[in-house]
Amino acid sequence: MHITKSEDGKQLMIGGLGETELEMLRGVRDAADPTACPEAEHRLFPAPIADADERDFDAIADWKEFVVPDLRTRFDDALDQLDRDVSRAHQVRKLPMKRFVVELKVEHLEQWYSALNQARLVLQEKYKLPSENTGLSL
Repeated sequence: MHITKSEDGKQLMIGGLGETELEMLRGVRDAADPTACPEAEHRLFPAPIADADERDFDAIADWKEFVVPDLRTRFDDALDQLDRDVSRAHQVRKLPMKRFVVELKVEHLEQWYSALNQARLVLQEKYKLPSENTGLSL
């Protein structure tokens, strides 16, 4: 896999993708879905006040009513954009192994980053993976 920028700087091409990598990109939406994992849901949409008590009820209620739906919409929009870009992947080589290219506009990068990060956070919680700060002990 390789990433290149167009000469005019307006597009990125993610090239050299095999069928497996392309399927992984197609699966980002499922990987980013926190509904089956309460820990992931909490990680994506944390309460605004740690150790809240009843005095904070209004602030938390407002957060849940106004902020969380907007966050969900933004995440969904990011996933939609990634899906649209990936759906336009085109094959550039057939034999001996198929290879594909995904082209995306540079202005879509923030949405891609958001979608991929959401998937990372959900997978991290779902499978109890270490965070980047904890390191791995092998």
